This record gives sequence, C-alpha cells and structure tokens, in this order.
Amino acid sequence: MSTINQLDADARSALSEGYVDDALRHSTRLLVRALELRVTVWEKKAKLAEEVEDALLIIKYDEDNTNAYLRVAKIYAVQGKQQDAIDMLEKGLGTSPSDEQAILLQQQLTIAKGRLNRRVDFITETPYEIACKIISSLDFDLDIGKCMNVSNTWRTVILRCPEPWQSSKITWHGNKWPWSNPSVLQEMMPLISRHIKKLDVHFPTTVPDVIRFLTDCEFSHLQYLKLVDNDQCPDLRGSLYCIFQNIGNTLKELEIEARSVTICLEDVLSNCPGLTYLSLRVEDIIAWDAKMPYTTLLEVINLFPLMQLLSHEMEPLFRCSPHLRHMGIFLTFEFEKYEDYNILSAIEPYCPELISLKNHRDYAFTMIPYELPVDEDASEGLRLLSLADIRSIIPFTPQLMKSFSTLRSITVFPVAGGMESDLTDWEPLSSAVMHNLTHLSISADLNSTLYQHLPAMIRSYPALKSIYLGGEESTAPSETTDRIFDAVAELASLTNLNLEGFCDMGSGFARLIQHYATRPTLLKELSVANVDMDIQVLYSIAQIQSLQHLLVHIPYGREYTEADIVEFTRFIAQIPGLKILDIHGMELTKDAVANIASSQSLVKLELCDCGESLEGSVYRMIENLL
Repeated sequence: MSTINQLDADARSALSEGYVDDALRHSTRLLVRALELRVTVWEKKAKLAEEVEDALLIIKYDEDNTNAYLRVAKIYAVQGKQQDAIDMLEKGLGTSPSDEQAILLQQQLTIAKGRLNRRVDFITETPYEIACKIISSLDFDLDIGKCMNVSNTWRTVILRCPEPWQSSKITWHGNKWPWSNPSVLQEMMPLISRHIKKLDVHFPTTVPDVIRFLTDCEFSHLQYLKLVDNDQCPDLRGSLYCIFQNIGNTLKELEIEARSVTICLEDVLSNCPGLTYLSLRVEDIIAWDAKMPYTTLLEVINLFPLMQLLSHEMEPLFRCSPHLRHMGIFLTFEFEKYEDYNILSAIEPYCPELISLKNHRDYAFTMIPYELPVDEDASEGLRLLSLADIRSIIPFTPQLMKSFSTLRSITVFPVAGGMESDLTDWEPLSSAVMHNLTHLSISADLNSTLYQHLPAMIRSYPALKSIYLGGEESTAPSETTDRIFDAVAELASLTNLNLEGFCDMGSGFARLIQHYATRPTLLKELSVANVDMDIQVLYSIAQIQSLQHLLVHIPYGREYTEADIVEFTRFIAQIPGLKILDIHGMELTKDAVANIASSQSLVKLELCDCGESLEGSVYRMIENLL
C-alpha cells in the first residue's frame, strides 16, 4: 500500500511542478498497480471474462508485464482457446523479457502447442457408460443430429447408446431431422430399433421406408406404439398385419389413428398377446367371434370407428377381456334395442373388473389415456359412467344399481332435443343416495325432462364436489332453474361449478351466488360461460372470497356500463386467493384493467374480446402492474 501511496504522491508532485511526462509515467504505474489488484479480486471471484479484460489493460499500459501475458494465456487455455494462448505467449516473448521470465513464457508456450497438436475426443476417451449419460442428457431434436455428424466414432457411440432412443418418442414430422432423409433412415433404423420402447409414427405421404422399418427391424423392447395416418396411405392399410407380426411380442400399448383403415381385432390381439391398452380411431372395426383369442390382458379399450358400431358386434371382444377396467367407445345408441340390450349388459357378464365406461361422439372427450392413476379400491362396481345420445337411463338400471355405492362420476348427454323422454326415463338416477359421487356433468336442452329431474338427482348426491351444467343456449321455465340452483346451494362440499349456455338464469341463480358471497364456502372454481346475468349477480360473483379460479364469458349482445365494469373489477382485485382469471366479451377500460392488475394473488390472466381499449398502453399496464 505504501508503494501505491508513494506513486500517487510522486504523480501529484510532478504535476504540480510542471513535469507532465513524469506525472504521466507515475500515474500509469499507479493505474497498473490498481489493475493488478483488481485482477486478483476477479480471480478470487472466478470471473474469467473480467480478469482477462483487466489483464489486457495491464498489457496495454505496461507491455513488459510478463505476469499479465502468462495470466491471459492461462485463461485462454482453460477456455479451450489454445491458439489464442499461443499468440499471447509469443507476444510476451517479443517484449525482450528477462532470462527467467523468458523461460516461464517458453515453457507455457510449449505446453500450449502440445495441447493444440493433441486434440482430445472426450467421447472416445470417456468410458462408454459415462458417454451414454452425457448423450442421454442432450435435446433429441436439436442436439443428437449435430453430434452424429461430428465423426464416425461419435455416430457409432450415439447409435449404440440406448438412452436417447428408448426415452424419446420418434415422430416423422415433415422434414425434421433425421427422418426426412431416406438414406439416414435405412442406416439408422436397424441399429436403434432394439433400443426403442416408445414409438410415435406420423406417416408422411410416402412411407415405404417407414413400413420397411416397422416390418423388418428387430424391436426387442418396444412397449408402446402409436400410428397416425392423416394422408390415407394405401401402403399402411396393406401392411398392418405384417407390422403386428413383427412388433407384437413385446407390445403393451397400441394406438392407431387412421380414418381410412379397417381393423380386424383378431389380427391385432393374436399377434400382440401382451396388450393391456388398445385405442383405435379408424374407419371400421371388425370382431369375428370364431377367430378371437380365448383371453387377453386388455385393461383399457378405446374404440372410435367412423362406421356405425353396435354393442352386440363387440361382444366377442368383451368375452376375451376379463381384465377390462376402462372402456371408451362411440356407439350409435339410436340403433340399439333399449328394452333388452345396451353396452353395459354386453360388457357385464365378461368384464367383472370394469370401473369406467365413457360413450361419446367426441373422441377427445371420451378417449381414456394409457397412463391412468391406480385405483386402490378393489370393490366391484363402476367408478365412472359417461353416456351420450341416450333417450333413457332405464335400460342401464340393473348395472347402475350395482354401482350406487362405488360411482364417483356421472355424465349424461341426452340425444339432441331430448323431448322424446319423460321423467320416468331418468328416475333411476335418483332412486338411491350415492354417497361417493363427487362429479356430475349434464348437457341438454333446458326444457328437457332430464333438467326437470335434476334437482332430485342433486339431492341424491350429497358428496358432490364438481358440477358441469350445459344448457345448449336454451331457456327453461324459471321454476326449473330455481329448483336446480336451490338444490346446488344445499351441497356442502362443492368446490367447482361450471355453467354454460343458460339464457335465463332466474332468481335461483342469484340466490345461489349470494349464498356463496355471504357465507364461508369451499367453492374454489366458478365458470359461467354464455350465461345471461344482471350486474348485481356479477358483483356477487366477484365477492366470493373463496375463489381461486374465475371464468366469466359474457354472451354476445349483453352490455354493462363502464362504471359497472370498473366496480366489478374492483371487487375481483379484493379476492384474496384468486390465482386465475379469464374474462371474455366484457368491454374493459383502463381503470378496470388497473383494478385487475392491482390484485396481489393473480398468476394467470386471460382477456379476450374485451374491447379496443386494451390495445397498446393497457397491455403495457398489465405487464408492469401484474
């Protein structure tokens, strides 16, 4: 420190006496000493970039500073910049250092040149197991292709390494690497096929190489296969049987989406004896009784053909599926003989372990995923029943009665209109108390007899936690909706209420919302979509203090004043635990958005069709405040 103080004093003295060159020389030496001190600090903090920057400044002001050249060269070497390190050391030797300094510089120069001449291939030098660990951590789509092009050695190691291939789905998407190159496909597939456990194939327009891959290569570990053909490829239709023969021995889960393909279940099940999950979204499905296996391991079945499918046609499949637990299917019930036959009566004699049945024309709504939570309850009986396009529940009564104590979810979507039914068609749904039912979903015309019977159903399900009611944008007599919402108000455990398409809510809905706004409640999620409400009801909704998720979709043509909307959003901002807010169709002003943005709990906000005032500055306000 005394040296620094002395340099500072000398620089000031020389400047005061008019010796400018001496003052510059002393101040430069002072600057170099300060930089040397700061370089040491950067070294302690492991800040390499800052250390190099200050060391280069030292060299700028003191070209003979050998230690600075050595420091910069050392950092370059650590960063793998061997040529830069060599250049720095040679520059240092060119400054005529002392003999001792020259020896140090020459030693480091020799080491740097040796590193440059001996490039280390870490994949080659690393033990195979560690190399596989490194490779498995790479991004499959972005990194694997680049690494395979480094060298033949890298390519060989990557192709031999099982991790990236068995843990990643392989999908043919247009020109994505590497599946767009036929030569690469032919080379790689025989090498990696034995590693693959999950394979997702989206067929392109031309598929001969892909078909050959699936029919000829060895798949010793394949457990999941998904085939998607959106191009109606004729090659696939003629090759499915050969594919099943080649891959079927180890397969446990199979999904096929090909709307131009007819599937014979005997071909699938006889070649894939270990299947536990089967999902078919195809043109037609055939089940020949004489050719079906005696028994299968199937636990989940999804059947969605374009052609009309009847219950009795699938009886051979049910007969050989004693372990079936989950069934998703689209049946055309209008062709069924209701008085003596339905899907449940077809399944029940052969599938005693069945716990869920979903029937709906909407594939996304009905499909049961292959990854399902384990149900620890071993008691017999349905847990989930979902029926669409039905006119009566009466044909299902025998099976329904056996599941009164086990059902947890019921969904009923009557045939469009629903006017051909009477109250007796739905009475079995309330003939006994279901103490374990927690979810109810109804979508029908509000004038239907199902909605007239709904209050009795709700009172028979005291444990309900979630309700969805879809009104198909129709209007019901006020006494019907009042009775429905009065029954909902009696539910002590309700946490989720979803209402859609009610054109006239009646006074019962206002009483229900007021009930939640003025009393302690468990209601956490409220969704009202295309539901006509006056502003007082909206105010009450925004005062339900237990809400965590609120969705409000205002029907077209319904308008509120600016003052009403500002007041509504002010109430919303005061809900202490509200995390998700979704508003559609409400004309928001800057003041209204500012109210929303002042919420202390919101983590997700979606605004749609909320007016031109949300452009520009208001969006920035949301970003700044929320």
